[in-house]
Amino acid sequence: MTTALHHNEVVIARGGALLAELDSVCTSFLYAVLVTDDGFEVASVSGSDHERLASMVSSLQALAEGVAEELKIGTSEYVVLATEDGHVIQLRIPRQQLVLSAVFNKSETLGKVLSASKSTAEQIAAVVEGNS
Repeated sequence: MTTALHHNEVVIARGGALLAELDSVCTSFLYAVLVTDDGFEVASVSGSDHERLASMVSSLQALAEGVAEELKIGTSEYVVLATEDGHVIQLRIPRQQLVLSAVFNKSETLGKVLSASKSTAEQIAAVVEGNS
């Protein structure tokens, strides 16, 4: 029997540590959360308590993937929410039923924070694959 990802202590600990590394890579980093497709938080770092964020992240991911499928334009790679004060980068953890959502202020380029988020997602995928 496989342990659900939001109960897997190795995935929680290593996932949280990898999210925290975003802070050292991007000075604009504010908050990050790793959630399951069905809206359970696996790990989060920085920022305040955002108890509803996990369900919103999973819903937004499902919508993005649904739009891409409906339009027959391939699979959704990532979602960017641009606001007055920053960016939310959201992307699927490759080959997993997990989603990374990270919040950054505007002090760095969108390209830099997207690249850092993608790298973190790949590292989390390796952790999950090694602990399944």
